[in-house]
Amino acid sequence: MKRLFQALFVLFVLPIIFSACMSTQPDSSSSNHRPPTPTGSSANRQPTPITTNSASNYHLNIQGADSTLNTYIANAQQEFTIVYPQLVKRWSADPQKAPEKVTLQFEKNLGNPAETVGGNIIKIDLDYAHTNPYDPGVLTHELTHVVQNYPTYVVWLTEAIANYSSQLYGPRREETFRSASKYIPDTTYTSNPYDTGSRFLFWISQNKRHDIVDRLNRILQANTYTPNSFMQLTGQSLDQLWAEYQDDQGNVFTLQNKTPEQIYRNVTTLVPDLTVQFTASDPEQWQTIRGDHASCGYHGTSYTASATTTNAFLPCPSSTLVGHNFAYQADMTITEGDGGGLIGRGVGSNGLRFRVSSDGTFDLVNGQATLIPSTSNAAIKRGTQTNTLLMAVEDKEVYLYVNGHYLGHTSDTYTGGGYFGFMAVDFGKATSAKYQNVKIWQW
Repeated sequence: MKRLFQALFVLFVLPIIFSACMSTQPDSSSSNHRPPTPTGSSANRQPTPITTNSASNYHLNIQGADSTLNTYIANAQQEFTIVYPQLVKRWSADPQKAPEKVTLQFEKNLGNPAETVGGNIIKIDLDYAHTNPYDPGVLTHELTHVVQNYPTYVVWLTEAIANYSSQLYGPRREETFRSASKYIPDTTYTSNPYDTGSRFLFWISQNKRHDIVDRLNRILQANTYTPNSFMQLTGQSLDQLWAEYQDDQGNVFTLQNKTPEQIYRNVTTLVPDLTVQFTASDPEQWQTIRGDHASCGYHGTSYTASATTTNAFLPCPSSTLVGHNFAYQADMTITEGDGGGLIGRGVGSNGLRFRVSSDGTFDLVNGQATLIPSTSNAAIKRGTQTNTLLMAVEDKEVYLYVNGHYLGHTSDTYTGGGYFGFMAVDFGKATSAKYQNVKIWQW
């Protein structure tokens, strides 16, 4: 197993077995979420959810709020619950010592939208909160500062890493997205550390060293950072990297303005951020679950998900890996039964669930709606043959592939960041699916 970036924290700790290919239909008044009528032998199923939830050790305390901030506070609480555990796992020098309680204070005339003081206190400007109830990134930015805990405030790099973090893990709300900042000419990483600085880090991580931000974070925490750290990590000086970034006009990878075929070709020619060849001691820690009717675990050089509960699906999440914009690929073999697939952006019982079945059908649901109905495709190998599944996701756009063939595209306006996982889907037959050769690209 080759590990190329610092793993993240998962939000979902215990198994959840719930509706697979047909999630409970949402309010039909929302045309964007009305699921199409599915077809194929795996359609029209209503599996019964069986859930077990775990309590979080982290708490967000609110101070100085009134009823006019109810929307902002509800969004902030949701953002904290989803994002903070991920940030602790990725950025904290010692996750066991990260603050368990964070206080959110609202103040008039703060002078900035937000700021972090005293280690675990985040102040939000009242006017900003009133006018930006759906803001998707400021709280995540400040929560990153809570767990960074750098002894020395290297202004541009501290803020650039916090904005890099908010762009990766800040939740998406309404039609507001947090992908890599736009290229802004006539700015530098010091004059605009938030946008230009964070995009500079994205560019370095894609073109020079995939774990550069994680390494810089640890160096800052050890209080050993100097500009020469870039030379030590990449073989190029900071000035050389910046000159090359400017020559390239800050070009970072994106799915935008590409055909489905170009997306697949471009993604698979990139160096993965993570490749996994499973072993029993896999440090990426996909969960091991043992139950009477469901199991997830390691078998030789593969990871296997098994379910024997009729009309149920078993998600098997990673304990450490999450993502927002990514391509996720794995070889899947259904050794018996109905189906399996990939889960991206998993949070609790929701997430992008790309199901492929032994009868040659596939679908995509997000826990709230059916995005692509059950459809048969000749590119899917039937029975117990191995299929290579790939799901590419950027903001609301989702592209699905099997064995190098494009299956379909849809828009998802529900999910944000969340765990990577696998699943087994039982439509009436005891099912086992094994997974190998996992690759993850993130941007």
